[in-house]
Amino acid sequence: MRSAAEERLRSIPWERLRGVAPLLDGPLAEALAGADAADVLARALRGLPGLDAPGRAAVAEAVLGVALWRRRLR
Repeated sequence: MRSAAEERLRSIPWERLRGVAPLLDGPLAEALAGADAADVLARALRGLPGLDAPGRAAVAEAVLGVALWRRRLR
């Protein structure tokens, strides 16, 4: 039996990160360094104007997820 959190993560369209994943290296590094995740996400999404809604959701989950786990592990 899967938890609700696991089901939510499974529903994220991770495949939409293909092709844009290299462009997330900088934003993910910023989030890991402790920068405000919302600001990092906003800049990252502005840099990817052609991304569709599922792609934007995957980027948001990646950036915010990294920031969240950084805080949890600290």
